[in-house]
Order: sequence, then structure tokens, then C-alpha cells
Amino acid sequence: MRKELQIRFGDIDRLGHVNNAVYAQFFDIGRVEFLQRHMPGLRFDGRTLVLVHLETDFIRPVFEHDRIAVETYMERIGGKSITMMQEIRDEAGVLRARCRSVLSTLDMADGGSFPMPADWRAVLERAEFVPERNAVALNTESHAE
Repeated sequence: MRKELQIRFGDIDRLGHVNNAVYAQFFDIGRVEFLQRHMPGLRFDGRTLVLVHLETDFIRPVFEHDRIAVETYMERIGGKSITMMQEIRDEAGVLRARCRSVLSTLDMADGGSFPMPADWRAVLERAEFVPERNAVALNTESHAE
């Protein structure tokens, strides 16, 4: 799933590019959009998914006037968690950053995880999974031009 991103003035640091901390917000926008698109009628009723792990590779800088989008895919559905792969690419398709995140089930009443419900799994199994071109380990591409 692809979501266009807006770069705001406050996203830019003293070096003239998007600050590294902002990428986490960009990836969060993509994850939320992905889950809302694929699980729109699903009621969580005190049980939800929460971010428990995030790893990011910064491949090439993003500058103020760049046009970028975040692409979000399922990578794995586990017993109590899901793994997502995301990429930020510019309008020419050049990879700027890549992120892998793990979301775990959370029972808000007791603070523990629980097995992935069958209806959640069924919905997520129909979502977009990582395309072949994205199925690589993080930190494998050159970070320099």
C-alpha cells in the first residue's frame, strides 16, 4: 500500500534534510493507514496491536522539496504479532529509507499479549505482502551514492 507524504517545514533539520526522528512518524502514518484500510470494520474491544520493535535504515537523505511516499507491506503474521516492512521512496522510485516493525497483540485489561484472533489473521492474510524487490534484509544496500 502506498501513501503520499507531506514534508513540513518543521521536519527539516539544520543540515537541510528531513530529520531522522521524523522518519518514525512517516512510517507510523503508513502503518496506521495500512491497518485502517485492511481492518476498517474490525472492533478491537480492549484488545489491540501495539508497536514493540522498530528498526530503520536511512539509505539516502530526503530534502524539503522532495516528493515522497511510504509503501507498507505485511512481512509475517505470527502467533501473537505481525511484522511489517516499509519503504520511503521518491517519485522516481529511489529508495530513501527502509523500516521493519513488529506489532504485538495487547490485552489492555491485563497488559499481556494474546494469540492472534482468527478474524484478524484472516483479514491480514488478504493484505499486501512484501514484493520480491523488497524482500531483503535491512542494512544491505549502500548508504552512500
